[in-house]
Amino acid sequence: MVFWPLAYRFTVEEGSAVEFLALILLAALAGLVLFLNSLFCLARYRTWESAGVSLVFVAVSAVGFAVACYYLPQFRM
Repeated sequence: MVFWPLAYRFTVEEGSAVEFLALILLAALAGLVLFLNSLFCLARYRTWESAGVSLVFVAVSAVGFAVACYYLPQFRM
């Protein structure tokens, strides 16, 4: 869900702005949920393997948030 806006942007030539805005908002929400879940798992499970996986998911959620921050100002009215 985090990378859907990027896939939509680069694969669809004439897309709908409403669909793209919905994907951007979903990417921001998915990034937030993924970030919070990763922090919870990082605090709960104290092994090196789970810490590595949690940090990868934190990085993915940061990318989703960055995509949302990059594309959302383009929807100003």
